[in-house]
Order: sequence, then structure tokens, then C-alpha cells
Amino acid sequence: MKHIYFVLLLGTAISLSLHARSLRDPNDEMSPTPTFTPTPSNGCQPGYYGPECDLVCPGYERTSEGGEEYVYECSGNGICELTGNSVQCRCFSYAFGDDCANACMESYDEEEKKELICSDHGTCALSDANEAQCTCEPGYHGVGCSESCPGLSTVDGTVVECSSHGSCVNSSQNPDEELFMCQCSDGFFGEACDRSCPGQVEVEGVKMGCNGHGDCEEGKCVCHLGYYGEECESHCPGLLVDMDGVLRECNGHGDCDANTLQCVCSSDLYKGDSCDCDANTCSGHGKCNEFKECECESPFSGEFCSVKCDKDKDCSSQGVCTDQGTCTCMYRFYGSDCSKKCEDKANCHAHGTCVEGGKCLCDEGWVGDTCNKEDTSMSKKAAQLLVSLACLLLLILQLYLWNRQKKTPRFAEKLAPTKAIAPREVASREVEMKPVVSSASAAPVSIVGGWTCSACTMVNEATASKCSFCDTPRSKQTVTKPRRVRRGDAKNKGKEPVKTETAKETQTAKETEPVKESLLDPEEHSGERDVFSDEHVRISLAMKKMGEKQVNILLRYYALEDPLEELGFAISAPKYIKQECNAISATSIDKDKCAFQQLIYTLTEDKPLKMKVEGSYKWKGETVSVTTGGLKLE
Repeated sequence: MKHIYFVLLLGTAISLSLHARSLRDPNDEMSPTPTFTPTPSNGCQPGYYGPECDLVCPGYERTSEGGEEYVYECSGNGICELTGNSVQCRCFSYAFGDDCANACMESYDEEEKKELICSDHGTCALSDANEAQCTCEPGYHGVGCSESCPGLSTVDGTVVECSSHGSCVNSSQNPDEELFMCQCSDGFFGEACDRSCPGQVEVEGVKMGCNGHGDCEEGKCVCHLGYYGEECESHCPGLLVDMDGVLRECNGHGDCDANTLQCVCSSDLYKGDSCDCDANTCSGHGKCNEFKECECESPFSGEFCSVKCDKDKDCSSQGVCTDQGTCTCMYRFYGSDCSKKCEDKANCHAHGTCVEGGKCLCDEGWVGDTCNKEDTSMSKKAAQLLVSLACLLLLILQLYLWNRQKKTPRFAEKLAPTKAIAPREVASREVEMKPVVSSASAAPVSIVGGWTCSACTMVNEATASKCSFCDTPRSKQTVTKPRRVRRGDAKNKGKEPVKTETAKETQTAKETEPVKESLLDPEEHSGERDVFSDEHVRISLAMKKMGEKQVNILLRYYALEDPLEELGFAISAPKYIKQECNAISATSIDKDKCAFQQLIYTLTEDKPLKMKVEGSYKWKGETVSVTTGGLKLE
């Protein structure tokens, strides 16, 4: 049986060997990378060693390719060797590390059908950062030595690139990309710098185009100032560099005609083809310097030394005599002959700086010709600035408060019971709250502000707060679009005017009137009409007048689509209306369900009932504000 098992293992090894690529010789760094480990002679599965077949070399990996299974060890960059009771990797020359994973870049030559290390144009070694890195041969660049510039050749045993007329540079702006191209030397152009510009000359061993007096752009010369011709070989006479380092033609005293290459002098005093300067140019009172300009003798000045300063205007050696015969004084000197010196403390009272012409440049807060007067307008300006800042702060505060009031729903301020109903709230605690149930299956559950029932068929007894919450509406109704709120129904019109009663009579009538009769049954809310609707919520209203002073309002809130969260609404009414229940707050309303709110209003004045429903709800995490138009109920 053991013999049969050994034959099976041997057959498997031979079968797998047929699909594997040949192993790399550790001494041949250009041989292919191994992708399969044959079965060891000890009978272990590929990749396992030792008497118990429990030893695995670092970098072990088992993969499948084309339906065949392959085993990699030493990251595919070395050979696993068994030494005693341990195994270790012997890496090839291009890989490093215990698992031979630190390796130089590999590539595959389709023509030669072999794998290449460093593109066969470099050597692999560890860098100072202890990483495998290719050191490229001359003429090759990039991480894997796979990039080269055009014009690569060998001249007299030396590798040159860019036709020996430029340098190969990486022009990519992306650090993760490599784009090498030739940067040509002066006088050459083209992708491989193999084309020369006209006017080739050699200056100090460097070849240059355009005779060294222009720039070569795509084989054409763009001449520098003062040079002309296709090869920038011509120029006008009198070409020199002035004292400012600027190249001038016609000795700086004329213009060059590009067609005739002749100078047109700016004055008849400049002589010759090059507009040169001589003794006659300087009017006999000066001489020409190396820049072909007149240097005048004292006391003469001007371009041609033709202006003479008066004796009393020799500028005291503290200025320059102008062409008009006046002195231009040096810094801190003034006067017609520059004999007066400007002192900050003496002339400007130590509150300014003496500038050209003996004038004072005053410090901040001081005015006057000699800076001797304090500027009182500064305090006024400061006061005006403070007032402006105060007004700006008040405006910002007003905008902030207005924005905050706009974002904060007004119903939040009314969630607590008002003082007007506090006595009734205390009294109601002494009465047992017995809900009137119109459905045998309904079971009351206490919530914030009232009760909830399973089918919206339970009505609370009269309490200080009759806000209620239900799970399902009476019936599913069609969603209507928002429309203008009309006045009360016709049945409410034409009623007798409300009689004026004293506060005592009102209180007595309210205490004697059965509260139960003042409530509307949510199941029988005839006359219900919509007051607001959008794509998420619909609000309806039903009204019932109880006596002459009391009005009962039933508000219902329907969730039309997804559940509504953090529902909160309040009813705003005039001061002359006493409100029994002022707000509703619920955690959520499921889709196709509702919450209802019973409100009892007591009119203290003979005026129409005016109210407004305000609040907000959350839909999918977004807060939506709701405000109905003013509702006027006759």
C-alpha cells in the first residue's frame, strides 16, 4: 500500500512539473523566476519539508492558474533549502530578505521569451534605505532601467544620448510617472537634438547657433536686440553696453534702420556713422567717457555741457546743477544753493522727518509746516470709528436674533401648560381619568400630553391637556394640494351675536357645563377640512361650537409617506381666547397613521376666533417647518 501511495505522489509531481516553468539557477540572475516547487524526495507535499512535513519556507504561496495548482516559495525569488531541522531561503542575486520579497523590478522580453531584471540594462543592489534598487547603465533611466531618450548611440566607446547635443530629463509633473525626453543644447533642436540651428559658432568650446546672438526656435533664429539677419550675423555700428548693463546701438544716441543697418542720430552734435561722441559734442566744456557720454566741467552741466550754473548756485557741493541752471539738492539739504541742512528735531520739532526741499513729513497725530500742532481731528475720527463699530455690532446682533427666531419653532415655547389653566390642571388630578372607549379592542396607553388608542376611537375626559395620539386614522383619505383657507362653513354663519358676560358668569358657566359634551368624537368629525398639506403630512380641522362662549377644535395630523419623527405643533390664538390644550409632541407617526389634538377655546371677547397652526416634523432626518395661514372662524 505504501508503494502505491508513493507512486501516486510521484505521478502527481511529474504532472505538475509539466505545467511549471523552469527553476532559476541561483548563479544566473537572468534566468526565469520559479513558479513551482517539485515534490521533495521525502514524500512531503510541495512546499513542505522535514520528517513530519511541517516545515515551510518563508514566502510560501499556493495558487491556481489554468486549472493547475502552483506552489511558490521564497516569494518566487529564491530556493528553499533544508538544513537539519530548519528551512531557509537562498535568494537569487536580484532579491533580498528572509523571504526574498525585497526584489528589483522584473520585466518579460516577448522576443527572447525570457524574464529580465532591471530591463537587462542595469544591476540590482541594496540602497542606503535597505531596498532593492536598479542601478542603470549609461543611457537608461527609470525605476526598472526601461526608459531611454532618442538619439542614443555609442561614440568612441562612450554611450551618448540626444545625439550628444542635449541631456535626457524626466519631464513628467507626476512623481508616480516617468516621461524622459531630450533637452537640447543651444544651437540644436528636434526630438533627438539631431538638427542644428543656422549660424553655428563655437564659443569657449561650446557650440551655439544664431552666431551666439539669438535664440533658435524650431530651426529659426530670433535675434537679440541690436542684431539682424537670418543667422543674427549683422548689427548697426556703435553697439555697446551702457552703465546700466543695457545693450545699445548707435552708441545710445540714435536708432538703427533694420533695412539699411545705418544709424539715425538723435542730434547733430553726435557725429559719424555710429553717432559717436567727441570734444565738440560736449561744447568744449567736457569730454566723452567710455560710455560715449559727456562728463562736464564745473560749473557746466547738461547732456552737452551747455548749461552753466550761477556763482550763487554752485549747489555747495550738496547738489547737482540741472539743465535749467537750478540746483537739485541731496537728501537732507535744501535751499537755492543746497547750503541748508534739514534736521528732524530742529526743523520738525521732533514730530516728523525732514525730506527733500526742507519740508517736514509729520508723524501721525501732528500737523503744520514744522509739525508743531497736534492733530485734534484724530480724536474725532476715533469717536466716529467707535460709533460705526457699535452700529455694525448692533446690526449683526439683530440679524443673528432674527435668524435664530426664524429657525426656532414658536411651539417649543408653549409646550409647558400656561398659568391660565394651572388651577384646572390641579383640580383634574383629583378626578379619576376614565377614557370613553367606542371600540372594544382599544386599550389606552399614556403618552406625552394625553392618551393613545389603537384605532383612533378613544376620547379623553376633559383634562388640562387633551392632546392625543393614535395609531391609525379613521379612514384613508386622498392627499390634497395646499389651498387657500376659506372662512367657516355656512352653518356657522348668521348665528346670534355672542352676549357680553362677566368673568364670574363665564367661570360659572364653564364649571357647570359638562366637559364631555364639549369634545368632538374623532370617529365622527363631520365638517372636517384641510388647512395644510405637503408630500409628507396633512393637517385637517373640525370645529364644534358649544354654547355661546366655548368652541371645540379637533386637529388631525396624517403621515402620508414615510414615518414622521419628533412631531411638534402649537396653536397660536389671540389673547382674548382661553386655550385648554396648547401643543402636541409625539415621538413619531407611522405611515398612513395619525395624531389628533383636542382644543377647547373660551372666548372672553365678542370677536371672531383667529388662530394659526405652527410646528415642525422630521422626515428622514431633515427638519421641516409647517405654518398654516391665519384661520378666521366666525
